[in-house]
Amino acid sequence: DENRGVIEKFFKEKKLKSPGTFFRILLDVQGKVAESYGSSKLPESFFINKNFKMIRKFIGPQDWISQEIVEWIREKSK
Repeated sequence: DENRGVIEKFFKEKKLKSPGTFFRILLDVQGKVAESYGSSKLPESFFINKNFKMIRKFIGPQDWISQEIVEWIREKSK
């Protein structure tokens, strides 16, 4: 996604920590990072820790407001 506003709105609506407060959300508009992680499908979303290790990868469309995903994000943002 190329629109950071959509991401910030999601965090605000779900009462999650603001993007960048606890972890950063990066948009790979040119696809260079996706290529380096071997991404070949769209959409794909990666959660990468501070050591640049992928801790979770989502392939395909996701229900980002599902209880499972929202709870996982909350847990990782503690």
